[in-house]
Amino acid sequence: MISKSEKWGFVFASLVFVLVTFSLPAATETLLVAKSGAQFSSIQSAIDSAEPGDTVRVREGIYEENLSVDKDLTLKGVGASKVKIDGKKEGQPVLHVGPSKVEVTVKDLTLQGAKRNSSQNPCKDEEEKGFCPTGLAAVGDSEIKVKGVTISGNFIGIFLEGSSRATVDSSKIKDNEFGIMLGESARATVENSKISENGESGIALMKSVKATIENSRITGNKAGITIGGSAKATINNSEISGNGKPGITLVNSSRATIEGNKVSGNGNTGISVGKSARATVKKNTISENGVAGIFLFGSAQATVESNKVSGNGNTGIGVGGSASINVKNNKIKENKFGIILGDSARATVYNSEITENELGISLEDSTQATVQNNFIRKNNTGIKIYKPEKFRGTLEGSGNRIIDNGTDFIGVSKSTKEELI
Repeated sequence: MISKSEKWGFVFASLVFVLVTFSLPAATETLLVAKSGAQFSSIQSAIDSAEPGDTVRVREGIYEENLSVDKDLTLKGVGASKVKIDGKKEGQPVLHVGPSKVEVTVKDLTLQGAKRNSSQNPCKDEEEKGFCPTGLAAVGDSEIKVKGVTISGNFIGIFLEGSSRATVDSSKIKDNEFGIMLGESARATVENSKISENGESGIALMKSVKATIENSRITGNKAGITIGGSAKATINNSEISGNGKPGITLVNSSRATIEGNKVSGNGNTGISVGKSARATVKKNTISENGVAGIFLFGSAQATVESNKVSGNGNTGIGVGGSASINVKNNKIKENKFGIILGDSARATVYNSEITENELGISLEDSTQATVQNNFIRKNNTGIKIYKPEKFRGTLEGSGNRIIDNGTDFIGVSKSTKEELI
């Protein structure tokens, strides 16, 4: 006869078995795609047959398909140079993800050839979100993880909108019209990647998006990184160089923190901040840009700290309109103009080295400047006020070492000179 304790022990053991059995994750499968000799010869057929969480593995070859995924899935090739997915339908993405709340990982393949419609509208249907000629489009509430992928020869390389999210790691986004474009409230992290030779912007951020760009190279695009709307960006430890227009542009009410980057050799300006945009620019090397290292206009505001700003074609730091700037602990060297202030711009310049420029600091119009504890040396001219008879601004400060310039001051009153040093 079974005792009472034995009965309860049996019941407890059975309950544990049931709970463990039902809590185990569902087994996932790997579905194989190849040009011949595999379970599937079409990637989309494998995607359609996959259960959520499965992996679709693609063997070497060129696959002329436009793909759509709206389930949790991993799409994995055997190398970006070996697996190429070539969009064959005009006005559509090569790979479309969403709009459901899904997580899709894309690895080790190439997405290419998303072609514009022959009509004026480049998209298949502008009312149908994400259906534009894009290498990879993510919409709705989807999330994509991209690693070891090449995206080239499309109208847009990567396009995110809705509340979609993306991580782009160790990938190449090249030879598209636009490299990466974010709209609406999308979010993205781009790391360890190269965005190059795109016909317009390498990265374009619009509306209320947020993006982090780090340890990446943005080179040889018409424009490097363009930030508008109320977008927010963090740009760290990257190279933004050799772009035809500005390396980094902020306009409207966008915000950015730009730190630890090399911003050089861009055809126009290294960093341009306009309208009501705000920027923190810290610990960058900003050199050899065609016109200016940093330029502010409109009512923009910036804090510029601990940068090396040198060898730019005309101006190290330029400020116009009613923009305001705080310049601290910088080395501003070998530019035509070290710092130039015009219109009704406002500036605080302190603890900086302004050396070996043709003109160290230039003021005109109604600018207001506080110049404190700087080392202004070996410039052709240290500080100059243009047309002092028309100057309606202010120049004040103290504790500066203004020495060894060809001429220390031009257009500055005796009392102001005495105050500055």
